[in-house]
Amino acid sequence: MKGQLKTAFDIKKIVLRNTGGAPIYLKDIAEIKDTTKEKESYARLDGKNVVTLNIIKRSGENLIETSEGVQKTVEENRGVIFPKQLKVDITGDLSIKTRSSFNDLVTSIIIGFILVLIILDVFMALPTPSLSRCLFVKYVLWRLCSCRRADLVVGTTIVHCPR
Repeated sequence: MKGQLKTAFDIKKIVLRNTGGAPIYLKDIAEIKDTTKEKESYARLDGKNVVTLNIIKRSGENLIETSEGVQKTVEENRGVIFPKQLKVDITGDLSIKTRSSFNDLVTSIIIGFILVLIILDVFMALPTPSLSRCLFVKYVLWRLCSCRRADLVVGTTIVHCPR
């Protein structure tokens, strides 16, 4: 019935049951009104009435990608679907905290790994460090300082650094 009901009269004509040739319509057991729904809540931002849209990510989806997708969609539709003078504020973005926590985790993993390498070098008492170890530490330090720490561990871009 999707798309077939356009008016309250169309809804009234829905047959619920047909017993012995006598149809029972929805209008026979219910009152059908064509009206607007009463406001259930009010939203204000900076002292002005606003329209809110809550976007909830699906279970198993990436919160950071979802947030970036919403921001990209808003920017792409500014002046196309949305009027140019429409002010769009994104509030309650949980991906900011997730990015920060993820970056802290990746930094801790890298620092821990470097410390393990240093401790192994000290306690193994090798006269000279191996070439592969030197190159690896140089690579890790270079990646750590390049503002894309998560790329090293995850293999994908997680952190978007300002240019």
